[in-house]
Amino acid sequence: MDFIKTSLAADDVCFDIGAHSGTWSYPLSKIAGRTYAFEALPYYAEVLASTLSLLGVTNVTVINKAASDREDTVGLVWRDSSGKRLTGFTHVAGETETESQLKVSAVSLDSFVQENRIEKRIAFIKCDVEGYECHVISGALQVISRCRPLIFAEAKDGWFRRYAKSSKDLFNILSSSGYVSKVFLPDGTLAEVTATRYSGAGDILFCPEA
Repeated sequence: MDFIKTSLAADDVCFDIGAHSGTWSYPLSKIAGRTYAFEALPYYAEVLASTLSLLGVTNVTVINKAASDREDTVGLVWRDSSGKRLTGFTHVAGETETESQLKVSAVSLDSFVQENRIEKRIAFIKCDVEGYECHVISGALQVISRCRPLIFAEAKDGWFRRYAKSSKDLFNILSSSGYVSKVFLPDGTLAEVTATRYSGAGDILFCPEA
């Protein structure tokens, strides 16, 4: 967050995709003009909105939809096969997943921006959606081309496989859009990484090339 602060201005817009408890939305509310927190599970979205209200946060808008590559209805897996809640591991159902699905609305970020006439600069996108990251980013290519935001995305091959994807696909999408990929080292510094040198598990900071 300290690094990201240096790239945000007071009137910038941020997207928190997979907001859950607001771990990112709340800090972003203190440094950006407006944050849109996308949380697909209705219960989590309601709790997050209530929590932000109790904290007096007025510049975070909770969106109870799944961010995707299209406007659609998707299945959300929120319990495991034994009926136990997945909490932070709730995710859009993969092709072979049929248990505990809840149907929710999905929207692409490009469509969301157009429909809501968001004209201010979108400076930062955090994306943590348990393997669905390629779909989210594919639905935001117009925003990415126009605004060149920083993108901090989880990229775990084990979860990408739910959707017949891999971390390499995410690298390729953003490399084609003129982004370089970096990871945070234990000492807090950044190191550039490529698809062939990436571990397949972790978080990646995608930065627009100068």
